[in-house]
Formats: sequence, C-alpha cells, structure tokens
Amino acid sequence: MSEEQRRDNSVLTSMIHRITRGPVQWWHTAVIGVLSDKCDESTLGILSEQAEALGRIGFDAVVVEPSHSGVVWDSSSSLSSFISRAHDFGLRVIVRLAGVSFRFLATSDFSNEDDITTLIGRVRASLEAGADGIDLGILGLNDASLTAQQQTAGHARLTRLTGVLLAEIEAANSSAILVASTGYTDADMLRTALEDNWFHHLRDSVCSSTPWDADRIIAAIRASLRPRDPIGAITPWSWTSSTEMNEDEADLASSRQLLSLALPGASYNSETARAIEEGDSGPIPEALRIRRERRMGAGSLGIVTGLPWACHGVVVLICAGVTIVVNTSGQTVDVPREHALLVSSQPAGLGRAGATLLPANSCAWFETAPVRPPKPRSYE
Repeated sequence: MSEEQRRDNSVLTSMIHRITRGPVQWWHTAVIGVLSDKCDESTLGILSEQAEALGRIGFDAVVVEPSHSGVVWDSSSSLSSFISRAHDFGLRVIVRLAGVSFRFLATSDFSNEDDITTLIGRVRASLEAGADGIDLGILGLNDASLTAQQQTAGHARLTRLTGVLLAEIEAANSSAILVASTGYTDADMLRTALEDNWFHHLRDSVCSSTPWDADRIIAAIRASLRPRDPIGAITPWSWTSSTEMNEDEADLASSRQLLSLALPGASYNSETARAIEEGDSGPIPEALRIRRERRMGAGSLGIVTGLPWACHGVVVLICAGVTIVVNTSGQTVDVPREHALLVSSQPAGLGRAGATLLPANSCAWFETAPVRPPKPRSYE
C-alpha cells in the first residue's frame, strides 16, 4: 500500500476547540429555554408551569420577555414571584427587555440621557425582581438604513453603555449576566462586536440561518468558534426554527436541537414547547443528563473524517468522549456496534452485526469506540 493510499484510508480527528478544565461559571455551559410567549400578569402563571416542566427536564435557565415595560416597573407585578418560583425549580431567569431598540445610539439627534436613564431603570427593576440576567435583544446597529458613520458612532456609544450596564449588574448580583443578539453574519463585524463589548453571551445568526447540510454545518460551527475562542468568549449556540412545522420539519428541528446540546458553550433552545410535550419520552432529558455528567458544555470539540461508514452528508464530531453523528444525507447510515447508542433525535433501528441504523435527517450521540491499532498488513 502506498503512502498516499494510507493517508486516504486514515481516520483523522481535527480538534477545533479546547477543553475547559476546573470549575466554570453557570453561564459558561447553561442550557437555556426561550419561552415563546411574551408574558403579562395574566400569563405569568402559565409560564410558571412551563418553567417547572423545563426544570424537571433538566434545563438550567429560561428567557422570559414581558409584553410591556409595566410588567417590570409595576411594584404590584408578579414578575418577582415568577422568578422566585423558577428559582425553586432550580432555574435561573433571564429577562428580555421588551421593545428596546438601540438605533438611537446611532442617530445624531437622540436624547442620550433620557433614553439611557430609562434603560438603566428597567435593568435595575428586573434585577430587583430577582433576575439572573438581562437580555437586550437584537442590537440592530448593522441596519442597512444607517450610514457607515452612524454605525461607527453607534458602536462606540454601545461600548460605553455596555460598561454602565455591567456595573449595574455587578452591583446587584455578581453572578448575573448581560446578553444580546447581534444579527451579524459578517465575520469581521462579529469579531469587532465581540472585542469591543463585553457580553456574557453575544448571540449571532450564523447557526440559526444555516441550512441542514453537512459542509455548511461544519462551516457554521467553525465560524462561531473562530472569533470567540482566542478572546475567551463563550459561544452561545442558537438553532431556531419556525413555530409552525409539519412532521418532517419537526423531526429536523429535534435533530438541530440535539446537535446544539452536543456543542461546548451555552445553548439557547426555542423548542421548549416540544420538549415539554414529549417529557421523559423524548430525547432531551437524557441528552441533558449526559451533557451534564460528561461536562460536554466545557469539553473539547473535534471533527472526525475518514470513517468508512460515514458517507457524504454525514458529520461526525467528538465532544467530551461522546461521538455525535449528524445525518444530513437522504439515506440511512449504519453506525458500527462499537459505538453504543446513547440518545437519538429519531427512533434508530438495529442492522446487521449489531449496527445502529440512523435515519436520514437525524442526529444521535454514541459512546466513542476505543481506538484500535491497524492490523500489521495495513503497513505493507
């Protein structure tokens, strides 16, 4: 066998993210459920029931968005009671501020003092209600209607504002966090935003806009890690889907969800209703248990290529000793029995010689098979 043939037949694991050793802050690895319904006084009770269910399933935190600012401001608001109950369920609560727009930072005629004073007041009120984090929503400073000069001015003012908000949060609750979404798909703009502003989680749209395609998924994962890892920023994975889905789309959403839970960093999950409906019968509780026990949120991440059973359209990753197989192809994949199945987004079958039959458009986690040296004849 020639040297070139040996290279072509070899299995290669490319590490793209290092393990984090020792204790970590809660937000480094949190699995966060995004409650889809905006809350007011009449719906906080229903959301409390949803939060309790998510706590039982194994989520770490929830994002709740008041439908109007009065839910935060009013002294009689039951938001603090909701947060207290969520804490009893073992959940932290991130409050997303309703109706906040940061375009005013980019315009030349904004009332800086009034707008910022109002924002700081809402942040303080949320923290006084017991919030464990503040979500500013989409920053929106890359709007095409803004000139380059306005965008530059807006980003500079945002940097100053972020420092003020972080000081407020630190004074109220040293473990609370500040998060936001950029909406950026441009790598340079995302890198600049990460370097200039300290957010505990700065979400982007790289993964949520990624088609279900093996090469595009790998590229999206790399693109999310690349600007964050060098500066020690946590990657908050966010794979969203439509609220109205047919059966095939729902299966695909479940696969995306399981993939996001397999990656190191935090995970924002918008499929909370499905997770609650499935309960213990679905894959999420088991996935969350494995993620927690194996410390996958703080684990290293590698991409495996060259496996003879992984056809075109199949992504194979390794995180914290767990092999993640993402089948974006249109055919069933036979995963050898050496890889014991842990959890799958769709029911998997049993094939010849004990292989796991992984359906098309699914994601599954396996025990990583031990590495065996090649037979001597492979060196001939």
